[in-house]
Amino acid sequence: MDAFSYKVEAVGDEAIDLAAQKPGRYILATPIENSKIKNVGLLNSFLARLAKSCDLKSFNRTRVAVAVPNDAKVMDVKAMQSCLDDLGAKEMLLVDSCLAAAMGAGFDPTSPKGVMIADLGASRAEASIIALGEAVSWSASKQGGATCNSQIFRYIEESYGIVVPRDVVEEVKVGLLKKGKRASQVKVSIWGRSVKTGVPTSAIVAGGDLLNLILPIFDEMVGALVNALSACPPELISDLYGSGISLVGGVALVEGVPELIESKTGLRAKRADTPQAAVTQGLCAVLASRRQNPIPQLQPVDI
Repeated sequence: MDAFSYKVEAVGDEAIDLAAQKPGRYILATPIENSKIKNVGLLNSFLARLAKSCDLKSFNRTRVAVAVPNDAKVMDVKAMQSCLDDLGAKEMLLVDSCLAAAMGAGFDPTSPKGVMIADLGASRAEASIIALGEAVSWSASKQGGATCNSQIFRYIEESYGIVVPRDVVEEVKVGLLKKGKRASQVKVSIWGRSVKTGVPTSAIVAGGDLLNLILPIFDEMVGALVNALSACPPELISDLYGSGISLVGGVALVEGVPELIESKTGLRAKRADTPQAAVTQGLCAVLASRRQNPIPQLQPVDI
């Protein structure tokens, strides 16, 4: 958004590029964080801008499918519904986010055979065991992949006086996870802009210091999967040994994550074909096949 007028100027990758090109003029913001709506006005502006970026004049007469997490508050659902009503949406379908992820990963969530979905996202990890169209066991963490990036960014800024670009932080995180235990013994070369002078600068950072920042976060994310498993009905455990854990979300793409999950859960962990798009693909399937092959949907909230 514009730092002075607070008008939403871009969404998605275009927004990231714009903020990087003119950091004083544009700032990054999100209307939804950790599945909670932070700012209804920003959400309305964001959705309107999103419609334009998708070559839609508005959401008028449009059917919209929304992924709703298991712990969503009624007020958040009302706010989303109100925004879409204001933008002219014809209908809003509320779909459990893990059911959507299961469909996007290629599973039939209405099958009596249990499947486990782990959505490893930027803001948190969410794990669900699904059978007969509902989540029979569910758990979530309060931290995600973006938390790791924030910790690294803040540490380098405070300890070395360097503001590090977003892509460099991501590269550092992935590089450390790839090295595993060896990461604590390596030195990481980072570059960015000096906080004091604003000129390009670099520093050498101990890999162990950075690893100590992010490993507790990954432990908490994996802990959500373990919690979901511990509450799983015994009769579905044999199904999970056969199907394993399907990983979706951007963090699932990080090298070494499936192996980490396997070591903690004892189950085979496999990435979905398109982890980052699985929930969206599931929502598209709901919109396309709702009349022919409906799955259980959440009831709309009266406003």
